[in-house]
Amino acid sequence: MEIEINDDTVIWSKFGTQNNLNDGIEEDTDNVHYFEEIEKYIFNKSEYEDVIMNSRGFGMIRWPWDTEE
Repeated sequence: MEIEINDDTVIWSKFGTQNNLNDGIEEDTDNVHYFEEIEKYIFNKSEYEDVIMNSRGFGMIRWPWDTEE
């Protein structure tokens, strides 16, 4: 899955499966299967951030907008 973060939106797209050996998805690999029937999900960024921030503590997840080390 790809996550695109813009000024006002967060977009989830390119859903699929892959092996867990690589950080990125390479288009030419035999280990990637995309689910073409799943469309993009578009979220309002401020609402998305509120939901994610309220879920903190449920795991050790670092979000792209976290700037603290």
